Amino acid sequence: MKHFNNKILINCVINNLNLDEIEELIFLSRELNINISFEPICFFEKNNKDNKLYINNNNKKYKEIILKIISLKKRGYPIINSITYLKNILENK
Repeated sequence: MKHFNNKILINCVINNLNLDEIEELIFLSRELNINISFEPICFFEKNNKDNKLYINNNNKKYKEIILKIISLKKRGYPIINSITYLKNILENK
């Protein structure tokens, strides 16, 4: 069987149900020596704000976890998002 040299990446969509697992995922990615990226959940319809996955940008826990991601990136964790991007999602840009 032919061996393929594939790279593995964790792509995490940040939502209201996984805020408590984000930091653990970052630690796991470092342990496994693989990169991780983050994207906030995005809804296109107004009525989806009632969905339990939706994160209100004023959510304190959400802001704290984005700041934690930025801090861990600065400390060398394998987070591929730029600090500029992370600051932009923090500011909802």
